[in-house]
Amino acid sequence: MYRFVKYLIFTAICLTLMLTYSFAQSGGTGTEEDPYLIGTPEDLHFMAQADSGSYFIFIADIDMKGDSSWVPLVSKGKNVFWGHIDGNYHVIKNLYIKGTGDKTAFIKAMGNPSSIVRLGFDSLTVDAPSNNQVGGIAGECFNPNREITECFIKNGKIKGANTVGGLTGFCWSYGNNIRNNYFDGIVSGGNRVGGLFPRSKLVSSEPGGIGNCLFYGKIYYTGDHGPISADLVSSDSTWGPDMYYVNYAANDEGNFTGNATELDSTDLTNPANYPTLDFVNVWKMGDKYPVLKGFNFTSSIQKGNKHFPHKFALEQNYPNPFNPKTVISFSIPRAENIKLEVFNLVGQRVRVLVDDHLNAGTYALHFIAKDLPSGIYYYRLTAGEFQQVKKMVLVK
Repeated sequence: MYRFVKYLIFTAICLTLMLTYSFAQSGGTGTEEDPYLIGTPEDLHFMAQADSGSYFIFIADIDMKGDSSWVPLVSKGKNVFWGHIDGNYHVIKNLYIKGTGDKTAFIKAMGNPSSIVRLGFDSLTVDAPSNNQVGGIAGECFNPNREITECFIKNGKIKGANTVGGLTGFCWSYGNNIRNNYFDGIVSGGNRVGGLFPRSKLVSSEPGGIGNCLFYGKIYYTGDHGPISADLVSSDSTWGPDMYYVNYAANDEGNFTGNATELDSTDLTNPANYPTLDFVNVWKMGDKYPVLKGFNFTSSIQKGNKHFPHKFALEQNYPNPFNPKTVISFSIPRAENIKLEVFNLVGQRVRVLVDDHLNAGTYALHFIAKDLPSGIYYYRLTAGEFQQVKKMVLVK
């Protein structure tokens, strides 16, 4: 009997440790000054265990590898998300969300206040054919004090029953800030299917706003639809020219476009076609269309440029010292598996900036150290057998 009791106690301790580990997070206390650090799939799941009002900041890209266990995010003990997510220009890859009820998306519904900024999604699938209010980022963004800025979804597949949008389900502009976002992928559903939002309330006389958002993709529908939204729940306003979409059937029955700007798919890389976008601070021209410039890295080799680098090289970051943003550049003469990492003074790795197979070229990326303390850091480029290390100084 005594041994059996010891066994039960030991088993309970092990289960407790396993559960604690399952929801462990990389650091932080969740305050605005010391946000939770999100850098692993376990960290991502931990967000649902955090109290209302918590702050989160991403420290790495996260590959969910098709994990289907994600449940639309809400704060602990609540039916909505009351928190603040700073993606820090990182990307969640290969996230699969299975519909379990209405308001299916990465976030179920955004509370007052809440925000999600500077976060990207690559290969996001939302599979909710029997559910309403379905979106990529949020199932519902209603009433004031919600923010979605500098976010994107590419290779997205968003499927719902009715009220389906690429970025969100029902969305209200009043007192909200929803700007500088884009969606590239497929949105499908029944009635009220929008490229970005299925239904929106946009009232010109009220504060807040939605603008500088882009839709590049396809919509499959059986009822009302539109490249930006299927309709607007207001009578005194409409979409303006600061909303952009590509080659959509503007005269299709049941279609709503407002005064949004339709783009020619043969001329998407001309900045003149996007007069309201800030190409100095927010946007840059990608290979196919404008993208958010803070994310990841971009090759400096232009189309038709055949002058590839002759050797591997890691450049000194600029500016240096910096606070909190600096640019790191490197060159590779041939296609290679590339890793660029940042370490603190005692040799602990604090960030993986690049871990990918890249073609020959010269690359530059933004390193943002908002979550790191002042000090000396080292960044290391590994390309096959080549390695090079340089020092940089963060001064806050």
